[in-house]
Amino acid sequence: MRLSVIKGVVKKKGTIFCCCIFSDCIFFSYGSGEEIYKTYLGLPLIYHRKVLGALVIQTVSEDGISDSNIELFQHIAGQIAATAAYANLLEDRRLTGTDQVGEISNSSSGVEPEALKDHHLRGEAVSDLVADGYAHYIFENIHFDQIRPQKTKAPEAEIDRLDSAFFKASEQIKKVAGDAHGLSGQDKAIIDAHLMFLSDKSLREKILLKIHDAFCAEYALKLAIMDYVEIFKAMDDPYLRERAGDILDIGRRVLGNLVGVNNDPEQAFNRDTIIIASDISPVDLLAIRQPNLKGIVLSKGGKTSHTVIIASSLEIPIVIGVDGILEKVREKDYLIVDGVSGFIHVNPSEEIRNEYLRRKEENRSALKTLEGRSVTIRTFDVGGDKFLSYLDYPKEDNPFLGWRSIRLSLDLEDVFRTQIRAILRASAFGKARILFPMITTVDEIRQVVRLVKMEKESLDRQKIAYDRDLELGIMVEVPAAVPILDRLLRYVDFVNIGTNDLIQYLLAVDRNNKKVAVHFNALHPAVMATISQIIHVCSQ
Repeated sequence: MRLSVIKGVVKKKGTIFCCCIFSDCIFFSYGSGEEIYKTYLGLPLIYHRKVLGALVIQTVSEDGISDSNIELFQHIAGQIAATAAYANLLEDRRLTGTDQVGEISNSSSGVEPEALKDHHLRGEAVSDLVADGYAHYIFENIHFDQIRPQKTKAPEAEIDRLDSAFFKASEQIKKVAGDAHGLSGQDKAIIDAHLMFLSDKSLREKILLKIHDAFCAEYALKLAIMDYVEIFKAMDDPYLRERAGDILDIGRRVLGNLVGVNNDPEQAFNRDTIIIASDISPVDLLAIRQPNLKGIVLSKGGKTSHTVIIASSLEIPIVIGVDGILEKVREKDYLIVDGVSGFIHVNPSEEIRNEYLRRKEENRSALKTLEGRSVTIRTFDVGGDKFLSYLDYPKEDNPFLGWRSIRLSLDLEDVFRTQIRAILRASAFGKARILFPMITTVDEIRQVVRLVKMEKESLDRQKIAYDRDLELGIMVEVPAAVPILDRLLRYVDFVNIGTNDLIQYLLAVDRNNKKVAVHFNALHPAVMATISQIIHVCSQ
């Protein structure tokens, strides 16, 4: 597969091939080897209704691009468009010589003004959200590199100190987990992993061996923790390598208890706040979570770290690996954190502030333009004949009867809850309804209602607006739902009939199989009788 971005109007390759973009038309000529590619997909890069260029995907294989890939590449094109737009904005500012307060700098030499450099930083984008607020630093109070070898003449006393520190660490994490309502299954698993490591017998034995060698508890802890860190850092798998950071986080928490450092969360933030740190543990992130925590900027961190995972789950924009952030950002500086492009704008000009304000006002704007009419949003409905290339699907002999629609959503609870949360938040701007596909049991709709309730409670705690009367509905597209429809209706406000699936399941006809297409009959008596039964139950 070949993927390229065409920026501007024309991109040339070799001496003959060219691709020209004029409005929504694309013209090609071949002659420099492009004929080896059998497929072509071109997607415009659009930002604020302006075409910036195009994303082009070509493959040698004739079936290298499928319909199911288009949605994924559309998302990628949107991300590229946003990044390109802000890059162009900064370039325009560089060429005009305007600094962060909009004044003209001396740029006759063509050198980028130092003021502009200082007020635009960039790291690795690991979320699709944007936030603004005032910088607040969190520095780690203790590091293992501060611990030096120290002998002890009372090993039993050191063991008592160690056990007490471990117990305190465990209680601190349990308290954070208990206070953090509405955690997803993935978030809970991260907390459980920290607690499991604290109770690991082999870890304690390693530390005790060092204490019996007459080392103090702090240094014995350091030796054991660093051994584990080196083991994880040496692993080939990048996700497992990231777990070295978790080991350090847990070790520093125990170390803090040994030396008397306060591990309790900080005071409440009284205004919109962007946390700045070299790194932060997932437990500490949960401990400081509050409505005024709007974003996080880290000078370190990895994109698969548990901190990033939990921040994404909590919908907190985060940018990691930002060089120079600790030197160039001061306490109480006003920041815009762009989790899409990775840009950090420090005390930005009115021009940049307005750009982000326009972007904020555009999100889910469809609800605003409906002028009181409602929009029904169906949740994740893939599987069967609709696949996403980034999901690891099991091989199924009959995918229409397998892992699809609501079954997939309930298994991927974190993804499902994110979608529910997004729809709830969007409902504050207009009349929205949520439709859940392929419901077949009462237990499924109970689980759905439970997740919706949890997300509502989470938004309430964060004081985020949503439509409290938002309606829930189900798709009746499986015959099994019809006999129990009266029980399903106790949990929902409306019903939609999914005739395509309902017909194929009733008549045992694969709607995509041309050999039996003649048997796919929407007017079959069984189909008409079933629809009539659904209408009768709903009208009671």
